[in-house]
Amino acid sequence: MEPLLISNVQIYSSGDHRFNKNKKVLVVGAGNSGMEIALDLSNYGAQTSIVVRSPVNSYTTKMVCKSLILLSIIPALQLVDLLSVLVSKLIYGDITKYDLERPSEGPIIRRVRDGKYPFIDVGMFKKIKSGEIQVLPALKGIRGGNEALCENGKCLSI
Repeated sequence: MEPLLISNVQIYSSGDHRFNKNKKVLVVGAGNSGMEIALDLSNYGAQTSIVVRSPVNSYTTKMVCKSLILLSIIPALQLVDLLSVLVSKLIYGDITKYDLERPSEGPIIRRVRDGKYPFIDVGMFKKIKSGEIQVLPALKGIRGGNEALCENGKCLSI
């Protein structure tokens, strides 16, 4: 069977029938769009993997809102950033066992300094922890149109 390639998030629509139950899908890119597409695909029964090349700050919507409220009360970026990282660690635990890593800075400092937004988790980590979504490191290439080669030497049939 010929692999289906969607090269742009703008042409993906939720519940796309081409990604029916048990279809293997590789999502490349772990920003908010990539994470939400991976979650949606998994929710519709696709065997989903996602490439996550760099460290990820992950927070629930409630955590982000509370951090922003706290920041309006205590205008100390580093303190609020540290508190939000501690809460994230309490909620998500050790994410390295899922082949993910946290950046050295929290979400507020990264947003101010680099313009990078944290990932807003709407159910993705539950799927990663259960094994329904597999996390892969940086992609080295695609072999034969149906095998993803990762920089850590692992291969994934897609």
